[in-house]
Amino acid sequence: MKAMLKSATTLVAALFLAAAPAEAQGLEFGAGLTALAGLNGGGTSIGAIGTIAPRSENQLRFRGDLQVFFESGTPLMGVGNVIYGLKSAEGGKFRPYLIAGGGYATLLDDFGSGDFMIGAGAGSKMELTSMTLFGEAKFVNQFASGASAQYLQLTAGISLPHAR
Repeated sequence: MKAMLKSATTLVAALFLAAAPAEAQGLEFGAGLTALAGLNGGGTSIGAIGTIAPRSENQLRFRGDLQVFFESGTPLMGVGNVIYGLKSAEGGKFRPYLIAGGGYATLLDDFGSGDFMIGAGAGSKMELTSMTLFGEAKFVNQFASGASAQYLQLTAGISLPHAR
């Protein structure tokens, strides 16, 4: 299991390095709140999300997320995402996108007992003068041993640019 986690981490790191074009202006760091609502009998979990992505105006971008939920055992999710920007009005502040990714969900108390997961959905960001607001809705499937668990994930937050 640790070898698979190392491989996944290396792959995500390689994707981020490959995604940063020469003209990139640095990184975007984000933070926000996220909620998971179980679709097959599970409850609702509320947590915090941190994001990091190369700054890019490309239509296809990559982003890494770390999510921590406020409940017993401290659930963690690490996710690598591919984001595809949709067409928006010229000069408009709202920028819709599609998002899909995969990652690993585990407990801080027992890191080796996690499950792999995938998710897909849509979001939008609104660029302001010094920050960007974003919101997303995703369907998430966690491949748990025995039976998979499905969730609706809602996320809202801000991202701030960091120049090189």
